[in-house]
Amino acid sequence: MIKISREDRFHFIGIGGYGMSGIAQVLYELGYSVKGSDIKQSEITARLSNLGIPIYIGHKPENIDNSTIVVVSSAVHKDNPELIEAKRKSLPILQRGEMLAYLMSQKKSIGIAGAHGKTTVTSLIGIIMEVGGLSPTIIVGGEISDIGGTAKLGRGEFLVAETDESDGSFLKLSPNIEIITNVDNDHLDYYKNTDNIKNAFVQFISQSKDFVFVCGDDPFLSELKTDKEKITYGLDKDNIYSARNIELNGDGSIFEVEKKGKVIGSVKLPIPGVHNIRNSLGAISVADFLGIPFDAIVSGLKNFRGVNRRLQICNHIGETVIIEDYAHHPTEIKASLEAIKLLAKDKKVILIFQPHRYTRTYYLYKDMAKSLSIADYIFLLDIYPASELPIEGVDSGLILRSLSEINGNSKWVRDKDKLDEEILNIGIENSIIVFMGAGDIDCIRKQVVSRLKGL
Repeated sequence: MIKISREDRFHFIGIGGYGMSGIAQVLYELGYSVKGSDIKQSEITARLSNLGIPIYIGHKPENIDNSTIVVVSSAVHKDNPELIEAKRKSLPILQRGEMLAYLMSQKKSIGIAGAHGKTTVTSLIGIIMEVGGLSPTIIVGGEISDIGGTAKLGRGEFLVAETDESDGSFLKLSPNIEIITNVDNDHLDYYKNTDNIKNAFVQFISQSKDFVFVCGDDPFLSELKTDKEKITYGLDKDNIYSARNIELNGDGSIFEVEKKGKVIGSVKLPIPGVHNIRNSLGAISVADFLGIPFDAIVSGLKNFRGVNRRLQICNHIGETVIIEDYAHHPTEIKASLEAIKLLAKDKKVILIFQPHRYTRTYYLYKDMAKSLSIADYIFLLDIYPASELPIEGVDSGLILRSLSEINGNSKWVRDKDKLDEEILNIGIENSIIVFMGAGDIDCIRKQVVSRLKGL
């Protein structure tokens, strides 16, 4: 890690990303000079601009200006003109993970890692700590309604941050406390195979300064060989923290929390799905470990307003419910759709799914198809490439061919402007319409809903 001083002037390339924006905001609120650029305007860039951070739309060499340190996300290509200019000037170039490592080194840090559930667990821990009077600094990879964005500078000694395993950058971190939600076959474009993924998490665990919390229900996590003592949570009764007497409903759940087999209290969770019970147990276990009173834990969970694009109810058209969800991996898709099915009861579930990345589709299209088939009707959109170039023979047709064998009510809609017509052909009465994916599905949702409402 390079030496950073108060005189340094930071420039963030791709500042509009969830992870980048949170780090930039905290740096700025700590009193550092911060500016940044992004390819397009967004709600995030607007919010940062309103805080006072200069934002450039479009990438140009002159945006580097008098910067002394440049921060880049993994989505930035090598041919980015600002990155080229920074190299020409021999400026220090830090990856997002390295910048997060610096911030974490300034406080007692809590790092949340895992394939799925990181954003929710980070948010829950942050909100519970806030209610418990610890005033943590929070940096999360999503929009949290409770803090009005992706980050919040706290007055306390703790920093709670979501880490990123997608490009191995979480291995730059050494948190005091780690929480690992699960391990799964994802980001195979980077890791190439499951063994490399497992080895990365073993290394991450070894880097914890103090304590490691893991979901004991996860089969991959249980296989990891490490000398670190692990504090476990999950639905399995063998975990140190577990749940019993679970009551599920469409809006959430009620359950009792057990610690080493003894009930320590009952909680009401306002976000649906069995997977979110596990997520909440991760937050509860850390909060209890930190000595936060259980009534503060209960209050934090009860009043949690959720994370944008995580099973988020966005609109209503009459009695029809419109939901947006960030799920893009088969495990996430399955968990979200099972929760939505519980919410739907006798309503049909119409799913619009945008696959995310060519590589993920290539490696996981069969599993994607199996998970997607839970919905009653499925409309596939073109793959959202993120930063990837196309792969020959890899498109949404790969998923469709497998999906059609399981659920015949599936179709690849190549022209997203025809989506409203396709949905109307089914009929929106007595239905829940779900827009799912990690790309620009939110923009597509707004367009489709606007057209449906205009009829």
